[in-house]
Amino acid sequence: MKRKHFSYLLGIALVFGLWSCQNEDAAETSVKNAEDEAVAEALFAQTISEADNLGDFTALFGDEPGNIAVDNTTPPAITPPVTSGTRVVTVTPQTGFPRTVTIVFTNWKVGEQREKNGTIRIVHTGPMHRIGTTRTMTYENFSIGGNKIEGTKVITNVDGLNLSVSLTGGKITFLDGTTITRTVTRNREWIAGMNTPRFIWDDEYRITGTVSGVNRAERPYSVQITKPLIRRMACLWIVEGIVLMTNGDRNVILDYGTGTCDDLATVTANGETREITLPRTPPRRRP
Repeated sequence: MKRKHFSYLLGIALVFGLWSCQNEDAAETSVKNAEDEAVAEALFAQTISEADNLGDFTALFGDEPGNIAVDNTTPPAITPPVTSGTRVVTVTPQTGFPRTVTIVFTNWKVGEQREKNGTIRIVHTGPMHRIGTTRTMTYENFSIGGNKIEGTKVITNVDGLNLSVSLTGGKITFLDGTTITRTVTRNREWIAGMNTPRFIWDDEYRITGTVSGVNRAERPYSVQITKPLIRRMACLWIVEGIVLMTNGDRNVILDYGTGTCDDLATVTANGETREITLPRTPPRRRP
């Protein structure tokens, strides 16, 4: 009886131990997937930042700021971030549309953002602040922090304040060789900084929409924004908003907070909530 009783208890202990390990592994996987989503969001957002930042440059070639009447160049409350490296911009043709803006980066860094290398091409159908204008962005041997970025992004000015954003063929190849693919359909509403259209660092956007793709574990995933994301151009990370990530039958909630410009977020999965620090460098997934 004692031997049977011991075997029974040992069996229960093994079952509970396995259950605990599985729960821990599931929690760690949820955190990793949330980190990857936040990093992918930040990397692609930085490419839009470059497109926005060139509004003042194309204006040198005779563009009007569209329906925007006020143009204060530098708001006194915000100091533009320090830059390093080089960014060479070529505009062809210099008059008329469509117009192609080619940006070649060499170790280019803006404030706390990661280094950019390679080329972005942006085809403008009109002045960036004019309703109906589209900007089509493509990437050539382009990387941020050594992570290769691919895809075609189309940004359309819907009504002066709302921009539709689509990303097709989106892909990030990380330093460890793992990849994320990404298809995006979104609305990006301009909610602050309208009076300084050629100074992006006081701009804020409210973002809604969906994302789908294949994650670094080679599993399909989808992302639904359940509370609009707030992006401040002066901040590296999203400062507010909630997304629901679905991977098979697993749901994970990533909450960026309520407006503080920091690298903190919370991840909720299986009823458990953890606070995480968003990684500046995507964690390696392979040895």
